[in-house]
Amino acid sequence: MGGNKDIRKRIQGLERQIALHLDKIAAEREVFPDSQVIGHWEKEVRNWTAQVERLMGRLPGRG
Repeated sequence: MGGNKDIRKRIQGLERQIALHLDKIAAEREVFPDSQVIGHWEKEVRNWTAQVERLMGRLPGRG
């Protein structure tokens, strides 16, 4: 049982990071639309989103 709890906790942490990065991307685009850091943040969001999808697949009833 603890495994599912750990997976859910990891998913929540990744979702928080995704939300923070999306906010940073939006703010950066307003000031520096051509900033290279935006691409880096977008890549991290894509990677974290893929991790969330993989983790969701490990939860019972979702795989």
